Amino acid sequence: MSVVREILVARHPETVANRELRFVGSGDSPYTLRGAQQRDALAARIEAWAPAALYVSPLLRARAVAEAADPAGALTTVLDDLRELDFGEAEGLTWEEIEARGIPITRLGPGPVARGGEAVEVFGERVARASAAIVDGRGRTAVVTHAGVMRRLLTLWLDLPPEAGWRLHVPNAAVAVVRFTGDHAALAELRPPAE
Repeated sequence: MSVVREILVARHPETVANRELRFVGSGDSPYTLRGAQQRDALAARIEAWAPAALYVSPLLRARAVAEAADPAGALTTVLDDLRELDFGEAEGLTWEEIEARGIPITRLGPGPVARGGEAVEVFGERVARASAAIVDGRGRTAVVTHAGVMRRLLTLWLDLPPEAGWRLHVPNAAVAVVRFTGDHAALAELRPPAE
C-alpha cells in the first residue's frame, strides 16, 4: 500500500496569553520571547518539510509562522475555519477569573463553550470544513493552527470521538504528522514544541 498523503499540523508558538494561562480564542496575543524563538524553529521545520501547500488560521499568532516559512505566500492559504474557538465571556480570562465571575464552561456542547461564545457543534462543523479543504489534494501539506482546532483535526483524521480531543495535550509549537493510506489515517509522528 502506498502513502497517499502526509499532513503536518502544528500549534502556534507561545503567546503572552498562553504564558498567563488565559483563554485566547478569537482574540490575539503577542508572542513571548520563547514564542518568537518557536516561530523561527517551527517555520524552519515547515520549510524542511517542503509542503506542496500550507494552510493557516487568520489569527496572527498562527499566520506569522506561515509568513516566516513561506515569505512570498506562494504556498499559503488562509482558512478562516482554522481559527480558534470563540470563548465569549471567558475570552482573555484565567480559570480563576472565570470561576470568580461564575461563567459556566461547556466543553462538549451542545451550545456555546461559554456565554456569548461559539457553539461547540458549530466549531466542530467549521473544523470539519477546514479538514475537507486540507485533505482534498495530494502530496505533503502543512497546517498551522490552534490547540482546540489541532485536537479536533486529529480526532477527525484518526476517527476518534470528539471528546477524545480533550485528552490530547497540545503544547505551543507542538507538531503532529498524520499519514493517510487509502481510507486509513495513522499518527506517524508527534513531537514536542519546536525550539
